[in-house]
Amino acid sequence: MHKQYIQFYSFYIILLLPLVTAEHTKYYNQNWTGNNTKLFFDSRTFGIDLYFNPCEIVTNTQYREYINRVILCNETWCVNNKYYCPSYTSRNCYEVEHIYDINRPEYSKYRNIIGNRVMAWGKWNGALGLLSYNDSLNEKYDIYGENAMIKVQKQIYKCQNRRYKARVIAIVLVIFIVIATSIAICSYYSHTQRKNNNHRMMIEIL
Repeated sequence: MHKQYIQFYSFYIILLLPLVTAEHTKYYNQNWTGNNTKLFFDSRTFGIDLYFNPCEIVTNTQYREYINRVILCNETWCVNNKYYCPSYTSRNCYEVEHIYDINRPEYSKYRNIIGNRVMAWGKWNGALGLLSYNDSLNEKYDIYGENAMIKVQKQIYKCQNRRYKARVIAIVLVIFIVIATSIAICSYYSHTQRKNNNHRMMIEIL
């Protein structure tokens, strides 16, 4: 009896398995071997490892220009030893890729930090955008590696906290300036009033 139940449920599990397993891009399915990361991205271009302030927000153009200044492109998808995508390449070139993209609400304000960028294969980058956020993230964990993904995630949180602390400090500073100014004004008027009172007393004595 138990054997029949097991066989029955096993049949439906097999049928439903494709529905619960993660989707991948066709470039992942056709090319990923488990260690050929160079086909998908250039590991030398992780912004988090290159720039002194990974929290700085820049445009894709600014990031690409910076990478081209500090690194000579000599990997799979370089065009004339540069990281850029002319229209005739059909995206077989390097594009600026956001490691955590805008579909993650808590990251939306910080997706454009330098620490969240890397130069990746254009076709793969485009295909990632067709996946759900979770499937895209799972694939990136495979390609970029868990350590890199966690490192970037921690950096995003660090940038968030830094900006929050900066706002708090700014508010406290404004409050301090207002209070200090108020005390100074009150002190000035009090001093002026005492001075005027003393002056009147001297006149009355005379």
